[in-house]
Amino acid sequence: MKQNRIITSILAILFFQLATAQAPSAGRYYIRLANGQALEAESSTYKNDGGKVQIWKQRFTLNQIWDISSAGDGKFYIKNVGAGKNLDAHAGAVNTNGCKVQLWQVLPANMNQKWIFQRVSANRYTIRNAASATNKVLDVTGAAIGSGGTPIQLWDGANSANQVWTLELSHDKSVISPNVVDLRGNSTPYKNQTLPSGERGGCTYFGSLSALEAAYKKRGFGELDLSEEFMAITSKMFGLHPYWSDIKDANVRENQFAGTQGGGSVALLAQGMRIPKETAVGYGLYTISEHWAVTDQLFTNNNNFSVWNRFPQIATTTYYGVSAYENIPTITAENLERVLSLGHEIKICIDNGAHCIMLAGFDKTNPAEKKFIIKDNYGPVGEACNSNIQYLPYSAISRLISAEYITDVRQPATWKEVNVVGRWDLNYAGWTGILEFYRLPGSMQFVLSGNEAKSRNGGVITDRRLGTFYDHTGKVHRVNGKVNNIGGTIEIEFYIDGNKPNLRWDEMSGRRFTYRLSADGNSMSGTHKDLDGRIYNGSARRINTNTPASPAERVETVTLNNITSELCPTTLVAGDRDFNGGPVINATILLEKTPDEKGIDAVISYTAAETGGDNTTASGMFRQRVYTAAPGIRIASIEAGFFQSKVVNFMGRGAGSEFGICNEGRVETPPVSGSSVREIVVVGDTGGNDVSAGGGCRCDTKIKSIKFNPIRIRVANR
Repeated sequence: MKQNRIITSILAILFFQLATAQAPSAGRYYIRLANGQALEAESSTYKNDGGKVQIWKQRFTLNQIWDISSAGDGKFYIKNVGAGKNLDAHAGAVNTNGCKVQLWQVLPANMNQKWIFQRVSANRYTIRNAASATNKVLDVTGAAIGSGGTPIQLWDGANSANQVWTLELSHDKSVISPNVVDLRGNSTPYKNQTLPSGERGGCTYFGSLSALEAAYKKRGFGELDLSEEFMAITSKMFGLHPYWSDIKDANVRENQFAGTQGGGSVALLAQGMRIPKETAVGYGLYTISEHWAVTDQLFTNNNNFSVWNRFPQIATTTYYGVSAYENIPTITAENLERVLSLGHEIKICIDNGAHCIMLAGFDKTNPAEKKFIIKDNYGPVGEACNSNIQYLPYSAISRLISAEYITDVRQPATWKEVNVVGRWDLNYAGWTGILEFYRLPGSMQFVLSGNEAKSRNGGVITDRRLGTFYDHTGKVHRVNGKVNNIGGTIEIEFYIDGNKPNLRWDEMSGRRFTYRLSADGNSMSGTHKDLDGRIYNGSARRINTNTPASPAERVETVTLNNITSELCPTTLVAGDRDFNGGPVINATILLEKTPDEKGIDAVISYTAAETGGDNTTASGMFRQRVYTAAPGIRIASIEAGFFQSKVVNFMGRGAGSEFGICNEGRVETPPVSGSSVREIVVVGDTGGNDVSAGGGCRCDTKIKSIKFNPIRIRVANR
């Protein structure tokens, strides 16, 4: 008998050692099914004894996080972090199938709050209630593992899919107690949120990105330092003035130039805006001045592109963003506390939007001085910059005008769609122009859907705006469309309407273009469909892209080589090749640095069109080298104000009778707008066939010469 007792004791010890070896280590975990549904305390009852325990999509909130700690003898307590209550099986029913599983105040001596992890395979367990003598385990009711909100019960252990749980370590660093919620451990260190020397705005970007950094950290992505600079510049570039009645014509500015004030909401991130790390676009790298005065769209684009295109990793870097968020519509202490207690940082704006900060918790240990824990790039509200994390008293709640929090994030990835943004040289069936995509459609839908915008616009307007188009005559057209990522290939559908240049944000009429972006992002090609249904080929090439800013770069004024060789168009767009009198002449001269950064080309488009008869129209596109840098020098960029000059709707004179076979026509000097061209000499009507089929420029409409003004460029040593 004594020997049997010894053997029994040894077996018990071995069983205990085996069980404890297979049990999880104490720690903070998510408890998930194989399909990703997570065990959680239902958010409206999780603070109450008897609170419902259910499954839901994993959302990384405190009510889905469980502290697993030893209860001795191979048993464990499972405590909900958000609620501060233990996982509990209803006393008296632990041996009954269907026994309710709930939350209850911590009662360490109660066996129905102790659980045994029964290993199924590596890190996969059934979880048996220690008080159950009949192996009742945590079970998703009715095996409804795909339905969020399905309650948890006890049931006979069967190792079925609704009973096997995986443990995933939580990266949440929150401090939770009855009177304190402190989420600061999930944000990047405060030093990353301070301003450099010299105060700048941008509090709203810091508040939003602090919350986004924390959301990723809790999901196991580690500490991220995201680029406030990128959000500041791009959100203004992508912006839309929300009241359509103020956009009087196609050249009225509808967004802003590279400002640092306002515009950086969580809603913007959820609408599609994505942010790279600060290593890609560092804070304070670029000198940015505010331009609040009303200016035209071209001015705004010039300034935005000149700054935005200097981001070197724009095409290939990894981006981060928000896939879901919530507003707190009624801002009260109770509502703010509830969201913070669930583990969500809150981005708030106060004083009619004058300042924005992030709430990172609350502290009610002194009932007379209840305060929110804040993270603020300025420091305490109303005090000097660069202070450390401080507090906002509960009395300030009345000053809040908005409160947003992130509920889900995007998987980090490249953002191929953003490569559409930029300035493009468009050539469609012989017609040419400058296409400027300064935003992605849908970016500002939340603004256009706001109550004030709906009231002033007569309802919600869909955001389809891509940018503007300057045709070969210099006329400005708004461009609307869509940008789609189809299996990694970017397709752009856009519309240009010659009969309605100021398309409203939602209108898609006129010529329909369907283009695909090249793999390197520097060209796109496809077709367009005219109003008569005919389809033509076309393409566009990125122009005026800038290299990253460098301290070694300097601005120089240079003299370009004049063009003295004749340039005559050979493309007959319409008619019989003969002008009946003087044609309307349009020309665009675009300056572009060469791909090797050693020179500057003039890209010249020329159109001459008969105003009567059969509308004979000639067009041509020419490229001429007009500047070569000295050895050892690279051209970083052309100053924005010099990139384009134009002749617009110049009416040439008739050439008179032919002299023999033809005459050389009227030599004329039309007025030129723009800073780079001093003079252009053209010939319109020649008194014969004005558009030859090739073989020289004799007796053809043409550009005879172009003389340039000095221009400013940015250069650096190689």
